[in-house]
Amino acid sequence: MACEAALAADPFFVEAYLLLAEVCQESGAIDDACDALRRAIYIAPECATAHFTLGALLLRHGSLPEARRSLQTAIAILSDDQPLAPVPGTEGLLAGRMVELARSLLSGQAQQGRKVG
Repeated sequence: MACEAALAADPFFVEAYLLLAEVCQESGAIDDACDALRRAIYIAPECATAHFTLGALLLRHGSLPEARRSLQTAIAILSDDQPLAPVPGTEGLLAGRMVELARSLLSGQAQQGRKVG
C-alpha cells in the first residue's frame, strides 16, 4: 500500500496517516483507522483534521467520552483560525465549517444522551 510505503520512508508524514485512516475506514477496519489517527495526533497534536475525524469515527462507534474530547479539541484548535481558512488535510473544508460540523456532532450526541437517559 502506498501509505505504508510513505510511512516507511517517513514515519512522521501526518498526511499519510490521515490517508491510511481513510483507507482503513473505507475497508471497515475501524480500529486500524483509529490507530492511524492517534498516530497522526501524536506526531502533530495541532492537526484539527485528525482530531475531528477521530472524534466523528469514535462517535459512530460508541466511544462517547473519547469522541467528545477529540471533537472539542478540534474546535479549540480551529477557534484561533479565520473561519474562511481552509483546514489542512482536507479538500478545502473551511475552518468555520469544520467547527460547525464538530459542534453539530457534539450537540447530536448530547441530545441522543438525553433521549436515552
